[in-house]
This record gives sequence, structure tokens and C-alpha cells, in this order.
Amino acid sequence: MPPKSPLKELNTAELFVVSSLLLWMLPRHEGFDSPDWRQGFLRARIDTEGALGFDTFCRILGTSTLQPLLAQHCAPSAVRLALPPAQAFARALRTRRLWLAFHFDYPTAQPRGAAQVPGSAQVH
Repeated sequence: MPPKSPLKELNTAELFVVSSLLLWMLPRHEGFDSPDWRQGFLRARIDTEGALGFDTFCRILGTSTLQPLLAQHCAPSAVRLALPPAQAFARALRTRRLWLAFHFDYPTAQPRGAAQVPGSAQVH
């Protein structure tokens, strides 16, 4: 989904991911009481591997960046650690036919000499 997309422009899978991220993050801020994000995974029949991948991915990004959930701000080692759990989450979404749309209008920050790939940010 493009940065700052209005919620009404998101598909079902994207809304599921955004809602899950919000529910995952809220308990980490004082004063917020929110439903457990895992309830949505159970209702969507996302398997344990997918839920664990999502949780692990969020924990790695949440502890490795000052700007939460923006992978381009993570240390390269955190990105390498976050890929397998992110892939497990993506497989679980695909299994449940929750497709994430690809949008190719992201701004990219390419290191000098890096190949330009439309819609992707170069990871260190």
C-alpha cells in the first residue's frame, strides 16, 4: 500500500495487516488497552506459523528502528533476521487467499551504483 493511503483504498488483506499491526503495537504504549491481535488471526484462520512469523517480524522491527515498521531504517542485520518471519507471515496470508497488492510508487533511496528496481527500496 502506498504511504499515507486512506483506509478506504485498502483491500481486505491490507486492512487485516494494518489492523493487526495497530493491535500489536497498542499494548506497548502505556494507557492503551486493546484486544489481542491474535484473535484476528484465529478468525482469519491464519496458522500458528503465520502468527509467530508476524509477531517475530514486529518484534525485530520494533526493537531495531527508531521509526517503527519502516524496514529501510533497520540495521542490515535486523533486516536479515526479519525476512524469514516475514516470509512465514506472507505464506500464511497467501494460504488464506489474503493477497497484498503491489504498488510501485514508493520513493526509493538507492545507494550509488545500485540497480533501480521499480517500487522497491534497496536494503543495505
